[in-house]
Amino acid sequence: MTLTNAFYGYLTSEDQSASLPSLSHALANAEYWLEHSLLEQFIQKGTSSEIITVPHSRYLGRRGWVGFELPTDGAAGDIWLDMRELMPMMLIPSEPHPWREVDPIIQYRPLYCWIACRPVARWQYQAYLAMNADNSSEFSLEITEETHSATNLKLTNAKSYARWFGKMLPDTIDWQAVQEFLPEVVIDEMWLGQDREWSNARSYYDDEIALVITRETLTQDPDELLQAYEAGSASDPRGELVFSLETTSPKIGFRTLVNMQFGLQKRA
Repeated sequence: MTLTNAFYGYLTSEDQSASLPSLSHALANAEYWLEHSLLEQFIQKGTSSEIITVPHSRYLGRRGWVGFELPTDGAAGDIWLDMRELMPMMLIPSEPHPWREVDPIIQYRPLYCWIACRPVARWQYQAYLAMNADNSSEFSLEITEETHSATNLKLTNAKSYARWFGKMLPDTIDWQAVQEFLPEVVIDEMWLGQDREWSNARSYYDDEIALVITRETLTQDPDELLQAYEAGSASDPRGELVFSLETTSPKIGFRTLVNMQFGLQKRA
């Protein structure tokens, strides 16, 4: 069974618990070891927190949560496997601190957002499409392996996916909080070699403009970029950051985020 089929079967099952073993097996076959490990925890123990023991993972030793709702006792740096999207997400604080600093009050620092630990994969997006078959004709996915990032999607497609799971897309302000909290090596792993991602930032002057984020421009001020673009002097000579809303590209993926101020929204 493909991972796409296993995830779709899980989403549509009247008894989702019965479909978890096959889903876990498919995750292992596709080498999603973090998701597989946390899902096995959920199968055995439910939503209780556990220390992550996935070998060769940047998240080894962190506290992991699994469930359909946001953890109520999460602390900065925790990993949560969202059982709706089947996406591992990290809790980011709003105040930076040295990565290896032993800080006994870290859990009392303001918490900012849960951000996906990787881009949305094709198997996730394909299952979402199957769940929303009436709208599938609007999309044209690049034919790649199902574990590749979901690309060739408009910004509006990415936002629709995020909303369906009660989430949003990150923007440069969100990535700034991530970059202040995490070391570069972990951020590199989160990008999985992805070239660009759609940003939730928008122009207040032109509704037809869409912005992307690259690994090198995570914290670039979107207002400065938009002002330059709208003045006809955008510093984007390779056309990597500003696009029309109709743009699709095999180089642009996306990921999801939950802002702590708004929490998980009701599924669209």
